[in-house]
Amino acid sequence: MQAARIHAFGPPDVIRIEDINLPEFRDGDLLVRVFASGINPIEWKIRSGAMTQALQRPLPVTLGWECAGIVEAVGTGVTSFEVGDAVFAYPEFARGGTHAGYVAIAADQAAAKPAKLNFTAAAAVPMTAQAAWTAIEMAGLAAGQRVLIHGAAGAVGHWLVQLANSKGAAVVGTASGEGLQRIVALGVDASVDYRTDKFENHGIFDVIFDLVGGETQERSWAVLGEGGRLVSTVSPPAPERGDKNGSFVFTPPRGDVLAQIAAMIDTGALTSLPVDRCIGLADLPLVHADAERGALGGKVIINIDTPKEKLND
Repeated sequence: MQAARIHAFGPPDVIRIEDINLPEFRDGDLLVRVFASGINPIEWKIRSGAMTQALQRPLPVTLGWECAGIVEAVGTGVTSFEVGDAVFAYPEFARGGTHAGYVAIAADQAAAKPAKLNFTAAAAVPMTAQAAWTAIEMAGLAAGQRVLIHGAAGAVGHWLVQLANSKGAAVVGTASGEGLQRIVALGVDASVDYRTDKFENHGIFDVIFDLVGGETQERSWAVLGEGGRLVSTVSPPAPERGDKNGSFVFTPPRGDVLAQIAAMIDTGALTSLPVDRCIGLADLPLVHADAERGALGGKVIINIDTPKEKLND
C-alpha cells in the first residue's frame, strides 16, 4: 500500500510517499481500508520536530490521525463491527498512520460513519470534534453559563459553538472576516470581530475556551469570573489564578464519544465541518508548506484510492 511517511524531522520535503506493508493487526483491532484521511495542525508540528513528544514512537512513521473507510478485517474479540462496515476514527498517536491505504485501529477508538456524511466529509470530523467534546467535559459546562470562545470560526471552534449551545450556554465567539458570518450561522449569541473590538468589552464569563493562545490567553484571565475555568487546546494555561482554574485539553480517542457525535450529526443537532479541498497523497508536502506560511484556508482531506461509487456514500 502507499503511505505518507517521514524518516526524519524537518521541512515539508521530508515527507515521502512510499510503498509499505499493511500495518500490524492485533487482537481487538479493525483493519480499515482508508478512503479519506483528514489533515490537522498536529501533523506538521510533529513532522517539523516541534512536537516530537506527541508521537510516542520512533521514526519512520506514517502520518495521519483521522480517517473514514471500510472495515476489511476484524481482530479476535471484536463484536461491535463486521467486515464491510463504514467507520470513522481518530486513532491514538502511538499508532495512527491514516495517510495510507490501510490503517489498524483499536475497535473502541472507531465508530460507525454518520449516515448523513460521505467518506470525505466524515474524515473531517474525528479529531476536532472529539477535542471540542473533551473541552466541554473539562469545563463542566452547564446550562445558563456564559461562554467565550476564542477562534470560534476554526475547526475546533466549529464544534465548540454547537456543543456549548446544546448545553444551554450563552455563547460569545471571536472571529474575523467571513468567520463572523459562519459563527453567527452556527448559533453564537454574540460575535466579536477581534480586529476592531476587544473581547474585554463584552462582560465576564463563566468559561473561556482558548483556541488561540499567547497574549489572547493571558488577557482572558481578566474577564473570567470567580470560580471560572479557562480551557485551552493550544498551550497549557496556569493551573490556577486565585479561585480561577486553567486546563489544557489532551484528547484521548474514544469511540463511544465519536458515536454520540455521529448520532448528533445524523439528527441535525450538529452541522458537519465544511471541507475546503481534497488532495491526493502526493500533494501532502504542498499542503504542509501552505499551512506553515498561513495559507492553508479551511479543512483539507486526502482522498486515498476512493472508489468512485463510494465518493458520495
